Amino acid sequence: MRSYLHYWARSQLHDTNRAAETLEHIASNQLQRVEPGDLVWIVSYENGRLILMGRILVEVVTDQKTAARLLGARPSQLWQADWHALARRGTAVRVRTDLDITPQATRLRFEGASPRLPARFSHHHLRSMRTLTADSSALLEALWSESGSAAPGVGEHVDEELAAYEGKLRPLVVQHRLREQKLRRKKLEMVLSEHGALRCEVPGCGFDFSEAYGDVGQGYAHVHHQRPLSARAGEELTTLRELVVVCANCHAMIHRGGACRELKEVAPRRRSSARGIPAA
Repeated sequence: MRSYLHYWARSQLHDTNRAAETLEHIASNQLQRVEPGDLVWIVSYENGRLILMGRILVEVVTDQKTAARLLGARPSQLWQADWHALARRGTAVRVRTDLDITPQATRLRFEGASPRLPARFSHHHLRSMRTLTADSSALLEALWSESGSAAPGVGEHVDEELAAYEGKLRPLVVQHRLREQKLRRKKLEMVLSEHGALRCEVPGCGFDFSEAYGDVGQGYAHVHHQRPLSARAGEELTTLRELVVVCANCHAMIHRGGACRELKEVAPRRRSSARGIPAA
């Protein structure tokens, strides 16, 4: 999986419909190198500020006519472009126009000849889609995740029997399943309260975002449904004990190719410290 930084112009930032839009589809002549499973982060620029507007986990990249058919729309209703990327079902997020990440802009790193933004960057430095390093994609993930709610508190009371109904179909342009975000927050809160850290529960991993990234990784981790929502016929009860804490790498391997593997199936291979090759 690769991650990209993709620019939207100020006119798109100020579109009056943006606040209610769900990011299920993007179009651009620069998407030809994007593949299914890649992550595209959308940013805009205004008055010296870098605005993080959303992300799209790509399910398919196709032409305008096919995209319109998959979206149940007419080709003329879509943005005119050679390439169209559709979000994986159940992963669409709402577009934001208020998330200013300017203080972190110069921390972003890219693959290629221009590895970072200059101190005084402008929209001209963003017009070409850039490939993000894994660390920079994780930074954007943390900023995005933490912007919507406060980090879970360690000392607060946690109801271990908290449960919520998930999987209800909602009719959008592409139908996707609602995920109850309070479960994620409460799961992280519970694990922090019990163990004092958010370590990946995949056997042999144990990655901790806080240890790796310091303050920006505090209180952050991915949460994995052991029973995938995509396999449910409708609303079903999900409890905290059915959720597990995982890191971004293990989560990607669990779901690579559209599968939902058991944690033991993606246990990282141990490597020799001398040569960096799989240990016997």
